Amino acid sequence: MTWRASALPVGVAVLAVLVVLSVRCIRAWGTIAAKGTAAKAQVALLHHKAVAVETRLARHFNQDD
Repeated sequence: MTWRASALPVGVAVLAVLVVLSVRCIRAWGTIAAKGTAAKAQVALLHHKAVAVETRLARHFNQDD
């Protein structure tokens, strides 16, 4: 058996491991991205609420009595 024939199963095994790891990494990044998007939406909502409260307070204190 030559070294090429014996290296073939090892090469196939290494390639299979790399494919599995790549798929897991892609799924993990997808999960992180989804959580990041949800976090951004929460921050945007909180900012919107803060601006609304600030606007109400400004109107309250700037009333001409």
